[in-house]
Amino acid sequence: MTPLQLAQLVEPDFEPAPHIRYLFQRVAPALEEGNAHFVICMPPRHGKSTALARILPTWYILTHPRASVVIATNEQELANAHGIAIRNYLLQLEHILNTKIVDPARHAMHALRTTTGASLRCLTVRGSLIGHGADLAIVDDPYRNFAEAVSPRIRQQVSTWFRSTLYSRLQGKRNIIVIQQRLHAKDLAGELIHNPNWQPIILPAFASENDPLGRQIGEPLWQSRFPTETLAEIRNEIGDTLFNALYNQQPIAEEGNLFHSRFFEMRYDALPELSLILISIDTAQTTHDKADYTAWTVWGYDGNYAYLIDAERHRVEYPALLNTTRRLIEQHRAHYVLIEQSASGYALLQTLRADLQGAALVGVPPSGSKIVRALTASTWFEQARVLLPAQLTSQMHAWLAEMLEFPNAPHDDYVDSTTLALNWLRNNAATLHGTWRIVR
Repeated sequence: MTPLQLAQLVEPDFEPAPHIRYLFQRVAPALEEGNAHFVICMPPRHGKSTALARILPTWYILTHPRASVVIATNEQELANAHGIAIRNYLLQLEHILNTKIVDPARHAMHALRTTTGASLRCLTVRGSLIGHGADLAIVDDPYRNFAEAVSPRIRQQVSTWFRSTLYSRLQGKRNIIVIQQRLHAKDLAGELIHNPNWQPIILPAFASENDPLGRQIGEPLWQSRFPTETLAEIRNEIGDTLFNALYNQQPIAEEGNLFHSRFFEMRYDALPELSLILISIDTAQTTHDKADYTAWTVWGYDGNYAYLIDAERHRVEYPALLNTTRRLIEQHRAHYVLIEQSASGYALLQTLRADLQGAALVGVPPSGSKIVRALTASTWFEQARVLLPAQLTSQMHAWLAEMLEFPNAPHDDYVDSTTLALNWLRNNAATLHGTWRIVR
């Protein structure tokens, strides 16, 4: 039985997409030979976990009756889900093959043993493996999100765990597979891709030159589920920087950039008592130019630290720009609204002033180059005076990606909104205490 045949038995709705067939054909024979080391990079929601962290280990347990399999992922809930799925596949096969497979006395959500002596253990990355070896080890997405992958501290923890804990547990055939979407040039996959002992399989959402599947340049990886139009919508929502990393497997490179990942380690669980809340808006050059974004960032200030509260970025025409601004003002009860005096910013200022008489709307004329403004604002980060929420929204992940890649990112709207806010606070915060009015 091949992994593909197994998938079609236990997953009736399983779609044998070309990239899934390719992965099974590349990986399964190498696992039979032993000492296979694969690092596989492909986009989210493209079937990598089902195929490689559920179907493949089930097949391996069936075809290697005494094998020990370990699966590590970024959180215990997902590890348990993998364990439950594999157990259910094996129970289905008991009925199909009319033979007992799962040892009823030795199974749980995260672990099981078969009647022939094969075993499965599912755990979190950085978890303990004391007393467990692995004929096959699989790491499925070692980072929970983009923020973890850009943290030097967490990257080092993952790397140390991988080398000292997981790799040291390989035994027998010594097979190991790392599956992930790329997030940072120095993430775990980035460490392994250039190691001659590892076989990289890189499957971007849009094909590039020398595509392993033989796709034409620009052809989607999974046409039936993620056609070009859907991928374009995702790119528009999360931005080019994050899309290129997550979907095209072209991660950001931190070196030489202005804002370093260590700047974004400060987090807050709950906001303190704030002196003021402000919204900073960087408008598109024209509201008809669909290549431009308008970016909104919402900041709290307590007299010393700046707290990122919210972030949004959209390609919008003027009515939607105005409505989004009004919504954020009401939602966050902002004391100040900063709008760069350029492009559609002039019109936005005039409309809001007509609607909100006496509100604290501030038109800020741009001064100096983007680089100079960013350098000035970077002192906030260097002094560890910028805090992010403990849990980032998808838009905040896009904000973080753009900040890290500046000045080489394809867009800098979030950077402009951020530097506008921090530089204005730097110049005005000392005179603002007790003088603001709520924007209605």
